[in-house]
Amino acid sequence: MNKSKLIFVKAYLNKNLGDDLFIDILVNRYPEHKFIILVANKNFSYLSKYENIKVIKLNIVRRVINHLYSHFFKINFFEQFFEKKCDLTVMIGGSLFMQTGEWYANYINLKNNFCKNHNNYLIGCNFGPYYDESYKEKYRKLFELYTDICFRDNYSFSLFKDLKNVRIAPDVVFNYSIPEKDYKTEKSISISIIDPEKKVARKKISLYDEKIIECIEYFCNKKYKVNLLSFCENEGDTDYINKLVSQNDLKNNVNIYEYNGNISEFIDIMNESEYIIATRFHCMILGWLMGKNVYPIIYNEKMKNVIYDVKFKGEFSYLDDLNDFSPENVFLNKDIKIDLYDLKRRASDQFKSLDKYLGGHDE
Repeated sequence: MNKSKLIFVKAYLNKNLGDDLFIDILVNRYPEHKFIILVANKNFSYLSKYENIKVIKLNIVRRVINHLYSHFFKINFFEQFFEKKCDLTVMIGGSLFMQTGEWYANYINLKNNFCKNHNNYLIGCNFGPYYDESYKEKYRKLFELYTDICFRDNYSFSLFKDLKNVRIAPDVVFNYSIPEKDYKTEKSISISIIDPEKKVARKKISLYDEKIIECIEYFCNKKYKVNLLSFCENEGDTDYINKLVSQNDLKNNVNIYEYNGNISEFIDIMNESEYIIATRFHCMILGWLMGKNVYPIIYNEKMKNVIYDVKFKGEFSYLDDLNDFSPENVFLNKDIKIDLYDLKRRASDQFKSLDKYLGGHDE
């Protein structure tokens, strides 16, 4: 076995279940290696459960220094300081390269803070949506610097497949091992809720509300236990659920569950459900992993791309076109499953290059 390495991790840390699963899978795959993660001066105490993670908090003093260096030199001082002490860098995440209003600042930040002193791995991402070729070409030049890049969808891979360091494998979360417990599936349905104000035009929001309320009332009338799931409080899931419930007097009809950093607890709730309505991307993935009856509501291209990539044969709807959706649609996906054996096997290839460099991993 190779000697223990010190690995610098770049990731989206916002107490989001999907992104936290990436970290969980990464550090548990290589327990003999040490990881350094920089976090904002918020409550990331749940990361302390991982013995091989060293969390570096950016307190007020460090944030001021970073701000000054960013303003005058366009670099992140403490990211560079700690990254250079490591043996390699792993950037892991999903939608890391969307062309948003702040895209150029994000690009400059990544470019100027790229560490050329050691190997760099980019794992689990998709590219886009993007709106002009110059955006893609800027990242193409940056991607050439990486040791290895593994996308999670065919669309992203097709954009950069001419680069020798680019590969494709199914989503990282297909590597997650659902805990082996004696789950008792209840007559229940879990619905992951997002704040649609960040995803669709304002005129479409009321329709999303109507359809979620319709689902709650429909399944309650059929004596189902209804769970509303917040995958990320900081992205507005919890606030939107509470607003929806309070404004429509639904408090006695639903159970609200908010992800608080305890992955297994949240997984248990989902695994006791018979049906899942997935507006969150990784709610869809986890539902498939659990062998549940999943009905996806697609809010962006990444969900559609993965649905086609995994050859899901079930029904789904689009968040911005819910006119024809009704609660009965959920039953259309009963017993429609995907080939998990093949997906899990191929998803392991997200880490193929990293496995080789680190000398394998514990099964």
